[in-house]
Amino acid sequence: MEKKTSTAVLLSFLFCGLGHIYSGEKGKGITLVIAYIISLLLMSGAVGFMTTPILWLWGMYDAYKSVERTNHQRALSTTEHV
Repeated sequence: MEKKTSTAVLLSFLFCGLGHIYSGEKGKGITLVIAYIISLLLMSGAVGFMTTPILWLWGMYDAYKSVERTNHQRALSTTEHV
């Protein structure tokens, strides 16, 4: 079943890493969730104010690209079996 890029971006908008988990990249998603939590905790210092938005924006962009890759790979594997 084809995944929606808009759903992946929305999930990543809500919390970094969720879009990757939705797209099937569970390991990458869990890693991003952990990194995002650490980055949020670092907001007590100056570092978190730089890393958190970067992770958040990159997470949305990469979730979009991840779903595109996953859908493309599924389409190719479906046409190979026909």
